[in-house]
Amino acid sequence: MRNVLKDLIKTVSSVCPTYTQVPSQKTYPFITLDVVQNLQAYPSGPRVLMVNLKIWSQYKGVIEILQLAKKVEHLLERYKPQTFTGSLKIWESSMSLHKDGITRLFLFRLKIRIKGDIL
Repeated sequence: MRNVLKDLIKTVSSVCPTYTQVPSQKTYPFITLDVVQNLQAYPSGPRVLMVNLKIWSQYKGVIEILQLAKKVEHLLERYKPQTFTGSLKIWESSMSLHKDGITRLFLFRLKIRIKGDIL
């Protein structure tokens, strides 16, 4: 699973800094990745990961976050794993305003199907 996250970070970090958790020293915009589901097909089928990719922005208005989301979506649609064999699908996407009334969040829910063993 670690290799999958490293591969995704390498892919989308060209858009803006990318982390596996919200950094303590926040400089917006940034991207976070977190695995929300990790399933193994029985008995030796593919592993399926559901990953939330979140884009965080504090720019006034939605133009910055929409531009970033478009760039990330473009990269994800053409994504070819470098460290594992598998596929990626954008399962859903949405945008929301955080409770603080300033921070905007764009969420891509990704479904990643992994063939064979990974670390």
